[in-house]
Formats: sequence, C-alpha cells, structure tokens
Amino acid sequence: MGTSSLTQIVFGGKKLREMCKEQGKKAGRPDPETGEAKEIYLYTLQHPEGVCYLYVNETTDQTLEEEVEF
Repeated sequence: MGTSSLTQIVFGGKKLREMCKEQGKKAGRPDPETGEAKEIYLYTLQHPEGVCYLYVNETTDQTLEEEVEF
C-alpha cells in the first residue's frame, strides 16, 4: 500500500501585496499624454499560481486609467 500527498500554499490579500512590493518588478506609469513621470507604479510578481499585478498610487490628486489586454 502506498500514499502520497502534496501541500501547496497560495498567498492572498495582504501577504500577496507585500510579496509584490518586496519581490516584484517595479515599473513607473508615466502620463500617457505627456510621458511625464508620475508617482504611480505597477509591481509585477510571477508566482506558482500565476501572476500578480499591483498598482500603487503615491499621489493624492491624480488617477491612472489603463487598459490591459491579455
């Protein structure tokens, strides 16, 4: 008789956001009309369950509207 088991941990919520900021690739999101750098960033993290995209807006008076196609 034989048995086997597999344990897999999937992070979500706060832990996944922390991992994105600490281990992910950070890319600035410039103003699409002027190309001017803004304090809005995209963190991308590939992990065993897929890919996480985390947008962080460090401005208080600006928003980002971005269309992403997969």
